[in-house]
Amino acid sequence: MQQGGYAPSARHLFSWSIGLPKLAFSTVLEGPHYFGKPDRQGISAKTCNNDDNTHITLTFLHMQDRQEMLETPGRIEPCFFEEQIPAELADLSVDIQREAILLGKGLHPDSAAELADLVRLMNCYYSNLIEGHNTRPRDIEKALAGAELEDKTRPLALEARAHVIVQRAIDEMYQNGTMPIPTSVEFLTWVHKAFYDEMPEEFQVIEYPNGTQEPIIPGHMRQDGDAEVAVGRHHPPSSARVAVFMEHFDKRFQIAARSSS
Repeated sequence: MQQGGYAPSARHLFSWSIGLPKLAFSTVLEGPHYFGKPDRQGISAKTCNNDDNTHITLTFLHMQDRQEMLETPGRIEPCFFEEQIPAELADLSVDIQREAILLGKGLHPDSAAELADLVRLMNCYYSNLIEGHNTRPRDIEKALAGAELEDKTRPLALEARAHVIVQRAIDEMYQNGTMPIPTSVEFLTWVHKAFYDEMPEEFQVIEYPNGTQEPIIPGHMRQDGDAEVAVGRHHPPSSARVAVFMEHFDKRFQIAARSSS
């Protein structure tokens, strides 16, 4: 039996074989070492039977081996239709594109720009509200205008200001034809840097459960050797695996975009 179908690598801590009566085999993997526990070493086991005994080789896996096996980039695969996009949905998407083009066709460029700013502010307000940040639209407008803000509303208003500024820059790049592929590491690291460059100091740190803090580096994605993070109960890929996940994200979603057309 090979637990999980995993091929051991050179980073194993240790291995050994033991001979046990056949009836004892079911108890071998009991105790403190269960495969898959995030805070313990894993076990790989295989057996070789003879007439009297079951010889079991236990291989204790290095934590990094287990992370690489469990943290596969395929966990963020895009959702495709199994065969083809239903004709009804394809027609509706074409209708939406056509109506969107007509929506702003009769507007003066200045009016269109004002409307775009209003929509950005509205999107920012509701997206922050979903996260429990109830920043009033007038406070966001004051922050964008550089006006003085009340101490209690200042941090969240400046956070919202950063959202709007970055969204405005993205829209301008798209209009000018200079926007990188939106799933690329290049674009996503730029978004991170542009956003955190505008953030108030209060939101430029990571606070760990033990009370320690670490500054957020704008444009820096976690990599091997960086501390692990959590967002509430969500544990994202470990630092050593972020680059692999991002490369896969870019590759697979570009394929999805091409196939949808």
